[in-house]
Amino acid sequence: MHNSPLSPTTPGATPLDTIILPEGIALEPGDETFGERLTRLRKAAGMTQAGLADRLGVSMTAICYWEQDRSRPKHERIEALAAALDATPGALLEPARAPASQNFQHLVARARIEIANAAGIAPAKVKIVIEI
Repeated sequence: MHNSPLSPTTPGATPLDTIILPEGIALEPGDETFGERLTRLRKAAGMTQAGLADRLGVSMTAICYWEQDRSRPKHERIEALAAALDATPGALLEPARAPASQNFQHLVARARIEIANAAGIAPAKVKIVIEI
């Protein structure tokens, strides 16, 4: 996420980093980061960070850093990481494209935020009606 140009004290404005969007929708279009993929796959496997760390023989700090994109696992560890998550190395390394329905939802969510910021109101107060 990026920083909002608005100050948190601007009346009626909500900084972009505090907007809550539907599951899986990001404010910025594009691919998942490695950390986002790792987090998604870990949760899908029903594992905690501590459980994954124990299974791989690494510290929980390492898992946290990987998920925050502060560091990346060594190449040799990718296969063990993928196996622990019941995934392929490619699933960890290759960005997943958002489905078209999520792209549409992203556009609407983004428009709501921009309209709210321009009007100086909370995004929850913006109603968007689309006729197709």
